Amino acid sequence: MTTYENLEFFCNFKGIEKNLIPDMIRKDLEIYNLSHRKDALVSDLSGGQKRKLQLAIALLGNSEFILLDEPTSGMDPTSRRETWDIIKKAKKGRLIILTTHYMDEAEFLADRVAIVSKGQLKCIGSSLYLKNQFSKGYKVQVDKLDETKDLEEFERLINQFLPAEKQIEEIKKDNKNVYRVPHQVNDNFERIFGELDQNGD
Repeated sequence: MTTYENLEFFCNFKGIEKNLIPDMIRKDLEIYNLSHRKDALVSDLSGGQKRKLQLAIALLGNSEFILLDEPTSGMDPTSRRETWDIIKKAKKGRLIILTTHYMDEAEFLADRVAIVSKGQLKCIGSSLYLKNQFSKGYKVQVDKLDETKDLEEFERLINQFLPAEKQIEEIKKDNKNVYRVPHQVNDNFERIFGELDQNGD
C-alpha cells in the first residue's frame, strides 16, 4: 500500500466520516512533509519517513490514549525537532505515553519523566525535579580571548550567586576552561548574564 492508502485505511478503521478523509489526509501529508511521497509504497520510504507515517496514523482522529515507542528513532536532527513540535501540539486533551533513549526529547515533550533500567522503574517526576535530585548541574565552557588573563573574576562572579557550600568547580577537559555549575544558580541566570554583558572585559 502507498502512504496515501495507509492513511485512508486507518481513517476508515477509526470511523472518520468519508467526506472528511481526503482533506484530513492532505493536511497530514503537508504537516509530516510527506506530500511528495503520497504515492510511494511504504516499503520504499526511508526509516524517518516510515516513523512520520506511523505517528500520523497514531494521531488520526480523536484518540485520547496513544502509545509511541521511540517515535523519532532513525530521524535526522531536523526531522526529530519537527516531530517534537507535532507531538507537543497533539498533547492537548490526550494522554500520550512515549518511550525514548533521548533525555532532551523526554524533557521537551513530557510533563512527567520515568526512568527505567533493566526493566525496573528507578524514578519518576518532572524533568526539573529529576535534574535537581540526580544531576550534577550545568557544564559551562569559557573561551578566553586573551590567554594571559586568568578566570578568577569569572569564578568570583558566579560564586557570589551560589550558597557557600555549592561553589563552581573546574573540570579539566582538553585544555579548555570548563566548569560545573550547581543547579542553585537557576534563579540568577538573568543577573549573571547581565553582569557578563556589562563586565565582559
